[in-house]
Amino acid sequence: MQHDDDASPDRASTTIRPRSALLRQLALATLALVVPLGAALLVLAIPTGNAAAVIVGVVVVALLGALLAGLYLTSYVRITHATGDVESRFLGRRTRVRRGAVHDLLVVHVYQGLTLDTQPRLFVMDAEGRLLLRLSGHVYDLWTMRSMAADLDLPLTEQARVLTMAELRGARRGILPWYERSRVALAGALVLLGVAVIGAVVGIMALTGVPVSIRL
Repeated sequence: MQHDDDASPDRASTTIRPRSALLRQLALATLALVVPLGAALLVLAIPTGNAAAVIVGVVVVALLGALLAGLYLTSYVRITHATGDVESRFLGRRTRVRRGAVHDLLVVHVYQGLTLDTQPRLFVMDAEGRLLLRLSGHVYDLWTMRSMAADLDLPLTEQARVLTMAELRGARRGILPWYERSRVALAGALVLLGVAVIGAVVGIMALTGVPVSIRL
């Protein structure tokens, strides 16, 4: 995790960057999928004279991946020391939280799937328990969450008991993202993602002249 301190007298701040390890993992997983698939489609498209379409498709995927990587690398959480205000930017989405609006800082440790691995999550809430900002353990580590509370000079409640997702939904459903608020929503999001991937593959195959046969 990278911390950058801006020591200018007018606007001293601390900037927290997301960890690069997640980006490397996603890049390797994407390459493991795109490279063999692209090579297979290219071999099938050469006899039909549509190799250029495959190359264009791979270039488009590479450009989209580069765009997402750039958005991830420019993500940050910035704390202004003079005011205590927090500005968060993640994948282009920017959130600003005033120091006076923050009432509770809560860290909850959650089991990951059916494993014993856990992941911290930081929830920044107002006096009425409404969510102002959320930091995921996928992107920011526990040390960063604790240091953020220290920079804000606010007490941090760190729940000692590790929860399952079902328990977290039952206890604090309203502060979770929409796709985690129920199993149905999560299943729906996964189905939509799967349909999008399959549709993209079938579309590329059709554009490159590769025979497509779908039987129900």
